Amino acid sequence: MLCTGTASVADIVKQITEEYDADEEDIRADVVELLEELESLGALEIVAPA
Repeated sequence: MLCTGTASVADIVKQITEEYDADEEDIRADVVELLEELESLGALEIVAPA
């Protein structure tokens, strides 16, 4: 699971990009979209880094 509470969006994107050898911008857009959807459903809370 990549949504650990300590991983940043950049960390998640990097790991997925490396694992799937995919375009970073496409992955970033998909990750942000998914995280926003999960937040809207109350499944997670997005917070700014301290």
